[in-house]
Amino acid sequence: MTDTTSPQLQFTLPADVTRATYHLLLEVHDQGPHHLVAYNRIIVEVQG
Repeated sequence: MTDTTSPQLQFTLPADVTRATYHLLLEVHDQGPHHLVAYNRIIVEVQG
């Protein structure tokens, strides 16, 4: 991932993956004066 300010996420899986589960952990900060933080998990299941 190259642009950490983008609202979109893009990643590349290894070419030899046939079956796998990836857990992406995201930390998001707001621009407000109190610097609120949120965490989210995205689970990607590759079935090939």
